[in-house]
Amino acid sequence: LPSMTRVPSHGFPVGVAGYQSLGLLGQGASGQVFKARQRSTGQFVAIKVPHPASADDPAANRRVQQRLHQETRVLAMLQHAHVVRLIDKGMAGGGQLFAVLEFVPGETLRDFLQRNGGLPLPDTMALMAQLLDALTFLHQHQVVHRDLKPENIMVASTGTALHLKLLDFGLASHQGEPRFV
Repeated sequence: LPSMTRVPSHGFPVGVAGYQSLGLLGQGASGQVFKARQRSTGQFVAIKVPHPASADDPAANRRVQQRLHQETRVLAMLQHAHVVRLIDKGMAGGGQLFAVLEFVPGETLRDFLQRNGGLPLPDTMALMAQLLDALTFLHQHQVVHRDLKPENIMVASTGTALHLKLLDFGLASHQGEPRFV
């Protein structure tokens, strides 16, 4: 991701067995995402770690953990070409929950559009068809993303075509599931 700062493993949780941090990919209000290498296979992955809440606020810490747990539950139900894939989840040293996600090369739709300007109509139609396909799939599974924006859409080029992946299901809800906001 050209526009995101890559730093050493600062903030990567201690005790994430089986993964080597390769630096910070990005961070938002709910947590940080690190690029990592799975030691057993050598494959690149993204590891999402929620920001720890205040040490003197156990209720806030529970909410942060519950949100990532909910996100992993939702992603575990979803297998789609245009939705980021959950690989694993676990508990790091100190009880910090983390999610292991498919590493999606490319750049956010926002960065892509800023770098390229407007897209030709066929490319725009192809990307929007992929996004609508993903959203239709989510809704068929009673999932609402609730945070759809250009920063949560990755665009990658295979040389001849553009491909889109929907990311960040931290605010997603599944019908009948509690919502932790």
